[in-house]
Amino acid sequence: MTGTVRITVPAQKAHRPKFWTDDRIKQGLRASGNNLSKAAKWLSRTYGISCTRKTVDRALMDNPELRAYAEEIDAQHFDNARQTIINHAEIGNLPAATLFCKYEGHKHGYPPPRSTQRSGSHGGSMELLEGELTREEIRNMSNEELHELVEKGRHADKMIVAQGGVSDWGLPGL
Repeated sequence: MTGTVRITVPAQKAHRPKFWTDDRIKQGLRASGNNLSKAAKWLSRTYGISCTRKTVDRALMDNPELRAYAEEIDAQHFDNARQTIINHAEIGNLPAATLFCKYEGHKHGYPPPRSTQRSGSHGGSMELLEGELTREEIRNMSNEELHELVEKGRHADKMIVAQGGVSDWGLPGL
């Protein structure tokens, strides 16, 4: 039997252009400061079509260029925060100056910020005092208890220095 074979191919749906284009996602990221939920809300309000956080997240996962754009927004936020700290330090804000020196000082020859490790001498456990002592609690301490407390502080400071940290003994507020 000879004849023709007819093959039918299902018709493809007409491809709709993607509504949430990379440029629109970038606008949302910029307007929201790279907060994905806020970007989705901003896009929904701006364009009048529902956009979810998942839509924005999926766009970022699918496109390395969008991810780089989002990372650049984060880097700009860091630069702005750093500049704010510098501005406050320049006008005499001591906590801002301290924070800046703590995290930027090592670039200028000062010791890096120390990490606090909870261990006693020779790596053993140490007794931790929870919270701060009130004036009343200190007033009610005997001379022997006060002496013991001061000695614990001196010992802790020596251990910090022995590990390469900076002594904070005698600094106000510490």
